[in-house]
Amino acid sequence: MAELRSFIFLSRLQPQTMCYLGTWVRGSLPRSHVSAQVIEVAPGLDIEPLTDVAVKHADVKAGILVVERQFGYLEIHGGTDEVQAAASAALGALGTTARDASRPEILASKIITMLDPQQAFLVNRNKIGSMALAGESLPDDRRHRPAVPVRLRGRRPAGGRGRRRRASGPRMSDNEELRALVREVIRDVLPSGFPGGLPVTETVNLSTDEDLAAFVQRLLDLDPDQREELRSGRKRFRLGVTPAAPVPAGATNGAERAGESAPVRRIERGAVTEAVIRAAARAGERLVLGRAAVLTPLARDRARASGVPIEKER
Repeated sequence: MAELRSFIFLSRLQPQTMCYLGTWVRGSLPRSHVSAQVIEVAPGLDIEPLTDVAVKHADVKAGILVVERQFGYLEIHGGTDEVQAAASAALGALGTTARDASRPEILASKIITMLDPQQAFLVNRNKIGSMALAGESLPDDRRHRPAVPVRLRGRRPAGGRGRRRRASGPRMSDNEELRALVREVIRDVLPSGFPGGLPVTETVNLSTDEDLAAFVQRLLDLDPDQREELRSGRKRFRLGVTPAAPVPAGATNGAERAGESAPVRRIERGAVTEAVIRAAARAGERLVLGRAAVLTPLARDRARASGVPIEKER
């Protein structure tokens, strides 16, 4: 009595499955979204009378018939009702049910990663489906017959025809790309870099003589390591902006008195930088900025610290 080894019903053939079968079937070519039935029995010759029953019982097309000494394999396809009717007739001829089919047993399972070009060539010499490419993975799934190589489809290598693509992998964000560019610039400008990392800048406020004396005493109390940081430039200080003292009502401060009598320097357009403010402070000038002139933040802080009057035209 024949042994039912496989009984598989496919309700709708997907386009990729249909195309795969179309590369090697010897019978009628299947179409996408049709139903299909796969039957495998042992011994192999018993598949012949089952094929006769199936194709005569319903309007189905036989796509694959493989007869070996031990196993016989049949694939039929067509409308859902016709395929199920032909499959039921084949089961009746066998005197069995679909539940009596042998359960699959995995004998070995191995994934081959990073295919060598020679192995990919050997696989493609006997390929049926899509080609295997060097560097891809190859699952080896052995059940009751020799393993069938299945390609894990991935992105094709960049290059060749068409638009070039980035290498696969996580894409860098804009901030990460900006940081990488800054690091490259630092390495180019400062090949040796800073031995202890990038310099640290501390802001100090010196508005009175007591603040200055306390800052000097702090410098004298530094340990040798901290003094070395100052000498090497890894530790820096920046003078903070001193808030202006409140002016009594009815009184004018020095900047206002100086602004009334100071010479006027007009800047119609462009960026007004800290260097411009320094020059105006040395010359005792009052700045008048046109509509197209832009005052930078550092220049605004320097003007407040130096007492340079600035008037912006509207």
